[in-house]
Amino acid sequence: MAEISIIVPVYKVEKYLRRCIDSIAAQTFTDWECILVDDGSPDDSGTICDEYAENDKRFRVFHQENAGVSAARNKGLDEAKGEWICFVDSDDWIEKEMLEKMYNLAVKNKAEVVVCGCKMTDTISIEKKFNPKIGWLNIPVDFVWYMHGPWSKLFNRMAIENIRFPLNITLGEDLYFVFQVFAFHTKTIFGMDSSFYNYFVNPNSVTKTISPKNILDHIDVNAMIENDLNINGFYNDNQWQRWLQKEKANVKDNIFRMKQIDFQLWWKIYPELNYNFGIGDWKSKVLKLLMIFRLYPICRCIINWKRKRQSF
Repeated sequence: MAEISIIVPVYKVEKYLRRCIDSIAAQTFTDWECILVDDGSPDDSGTICDEYAENDKRFRVFHQENAGVSAARNKGLDEAKGEWICFVDSDDWIEKEMLEKMYNLAVKNKAEVVVCGCKMTDTISIEKKFNPKIGWLNIPVDFVWYMHGPWSKLFNRMAIENIRFPLNITLGEDLYFVFQVFAFHTKTIFGMDSSFYNYFVNPNSVTKTISPKNILDHIDVNAMIENDLNINGFYNDNQWQRWLQKEKANVKDNIFRMKQIDFQLWWKIYPELNYNFGIGDWKSKVLKLLMIFRLYPICRCIINWKRKRQSF
């Protein structure tokens, strides 16, 4: 039985999939299995998965009808046999020493979860690096936005045994999964400042094409989180409330990333934050000021300018 199970949901990534799988095959830590879940991909992704499984028995392939990334990850969790679980998105790739370094830290410190840093890249240049602090992480204070995805983490199996990704949600499903783990199922989360995970900035990804459904899904996720905090006695916890307020502000900021920006939707969602200037970077604050005065044409010009510069 493999020590680490790596779960890779696969859908329409034939252009990037070999890079992802090759990075897994090249790991210096070799006691792993990789579960490739072909989520009904209409391209040659499924064939590529089968090719790797034929050449290396550590790769296991499951083909299913298209049901979304959450269903694919859940299938991986159901099939995983390792004592540790790692997620890698199929258009991303990992450095060859990632599993070895994270596993050794987990065992040495008796941590339930280890979180490494990530590089956001378009493969030509590194746009940004995001690394957690070294040592024990304080949740929710250290639960910042780039830690919301399941990738760049090594989970002890027991910490996620009964947790699954919510279905029929296209934005925020990974946040809800990690929130469940961090808030209610773990106490020992160790951070390392090495950027071992390469997050590919794919122009066709969901996070780059925000739709009204994405916004509504994220609102639903925030409501689920707020309800869970209430049920588990954390509703009046100031740290969790500040974290949740930031998540609500992120939803409002995501509206500016919609192809057709709905300014009225911005006003309608979480109206209590319309005049809150304490959250977000300077670009968000400037846009909020312009929104207060209903200067929509200027807002649109600024957003379009930032999109062209790929800095918003």
